[in-house]
Amino acid sequence: MLNRRAFDTILAVEIEAVWRGEGPLSLLLLDVDRFKAFNDTYGHTAGDDCLRAIADCLRTVAHRPKDRVARYGGEEIALILPDTPEKGALTLAHKLRNRIRALELPHTGSEKGIVTASIGVATLANHTIGPDAGRLVQRADEALYRAKASGRDLVLTWEAAKPKLVKTKQ
Repeated sequence: MLNRRAFDTILAVEIEAVWRGEGPLSLLLLDVDRFKAFNDTYGHTAGDDCLRAIADCLRTVAHRPKDRVARYGGEEIALILPDTPEKGALTLAHKLRNRIRALELPHTGSEKGIVTASIGVATLANHTIGPDAGRLVQRADEALYRAKASGRDLVLTWEAAKPKLVKTKQ
């Protein structure tokens, strides 16, 4: 598993590849749901074991040579998926979510009763790269935040904000 510095370096390289037209790039940001409660209930050693089990799940679904897993921060894990369109990234994210659930790790601090994860997905394609290339992480994070706010244990993809209609008096 990569550290944050290696993640930043590899992500920059992969964004450059998209610039050159080498295919889309998808990013998954995964956050273990209610992980603080897990650590508080079971202890930090169990928390470390939980993260290792999730990392093993990641390795089983992200097995291509250029797929990269990184510890993004705390209990957040990032998955860089070169040459992966959004549809493929979503398929992989759902598979990952289901594998984590299948671990059936007890979690009494969660409304789900087991360890679950929320996953945000964002994709960068050649036709969308422009000035938004640096926003890939931000977009995956926004999708992750929406997944958590929508009840956790979900996979959501980034969506552009819809303009709000503002009524004015005339």
